[in-house]
Amino acid sequence: MGSSYNIIGAVCQDVQVASIPIFQFAIFYGLDLEINTMTTMNVNGRVHCNGNIYTYPGATVTFKGTVTSVGDIIKTRKPGDPAYSSSPPSGQLVYQQQKETGVAALTLPIGTNNTPAAIRKVLEIPPASEAINSGMGQQRYFNKAELNILVTNNTVSVAAKTPLSATSSAIPWAEIAPLVSTNKSFTDQREGKSVEVTEIDVSKIQSWSLTNATVQSVLGPGKPVNLIYVADSRSTTSSQLDAVRLVNGQTLPSRGLTVATPNPLYVLGHFNQPTSPHLGTTNTSNAKPASLVSDALTILSGTWNDSQSAGSYSSRDASDTTVNAAILSGIVETTNSPAIYSGGVHNLGRFLEDWKYRTITINGSMVVLFPSAQATQPFQQPGAYYYPPARNLAFDLNYLDITKQPPGTPEIRALIRNSWTLVPPNTTEIASSY
Repeated sequence: MGSSYNIIGAVCQDVQVASIPIFQFAIFYGLDLEINTMTTMNVNGRVHCNGNIYTYPGATVTFKGTVTSVGDIIKTRKPGDPAYSSSPPSGQLVYQQQKETGVAALTLPIGTNNTPAAIRKVLEIPPASEAINSGMGQQRYFNKAELNILVTNNTVSVAAKTPLSATSSAIPWAEIAPLVSTNKSFTDQREGKSVEVTEIDVSKIQSWSLTNATVQSVLGPGKPVNLIYVADSRSTTSSQLDAVRLVNGQTLPSRGLTVATPNPLYVLGHFNQPTSPHLGTTNTSNAKPASLVSDALTILSGTWNDSQSAGSYSSRDASDTTVNAAILSGIVETTNSPAIYSGGVHNLGRFLEDWKYRTITINGSMVVLFPSAQATQPFQQPGAYYYPPARNLAFDLNYLDITKQPPGTPEIRALIRNSWTLVPPNTTEIASSY
């Protein structure tokens, strides 16, 4: 052509960043997800994994919601699992909704580093130099808490605050002592250690909160605390482990309850099921929004006795137990060297008793974002320190309602790409309708 033309063409794609409460997933793994259950399992909610999904079931596993994976969905055990086999699994996999691999990762808004080690910092006490309004600062459970309990060798420091506030009000030990004890211990045979626990009596939180002048002045009249952060950092020997234990938790405070700790967490007896006829069922109509956030979670049945914890597991007969809570916990990952099996998602809640002929019912959400840093001994097959229960595991559909999320629920970020649009020639501004 003998002349030039000032023709500019462009296209525009509408991109949105969505925030999704992490407990709206039945199962969410930031690490590789393993599902190798030997009994029938129905997953009645969405599943997402930021790694690979390994599925080698011994019975039928039915996914009733969408299943997405950043990596692949592989029908073998994970390499390194001592029971790895290249033969087809004896169980069946049923997908009732969409199954998709190679999707974009879903991440916490803590900054550019979303490694498991970085994500675990949401459980840790923040450094003094970190701003609360930073990405990490807003995700830390210490900052989101309404009651912080810090246990050291010589002191128990307690403070009430509003979520994400830079100021707090101290509470003397004498006032918190009816609610918290630090003088109990028992043996965890999986860890091979004596567990020194900070124990919280959940049944007393409501009345304690409503009668404590400091709590009421900070939160306002009639409000019990709904997010408790506990860190036990007492000095230990190589045969000891600091931890947190919740007892008498069948009825929760009226605003629900999240307990978060960088330590291992133990829950003793029924949790968050105040209606006796609903025990052992998926009926959570009378349960409160609740989550258990920790380095590792172990469920002790209502018949657990500390004095029997060091003997043979066969002397520890479990009782049917119901836990209604979202679980955010670490795991000991499957590795090649040494050959270790994580136990899979169905063993996310750890056990230390003889559960033969007994059932564990868990209604909630199962989230793993990092490896355990304190409770690091590997899963062992039944017969070492426990015998497995029958598992009645279900996603709590209450969590699909944004108003029924547990206190302090993290939100993950997802990039949603919508339609492409042509931009008019010589245009430098995009119309607001795009």
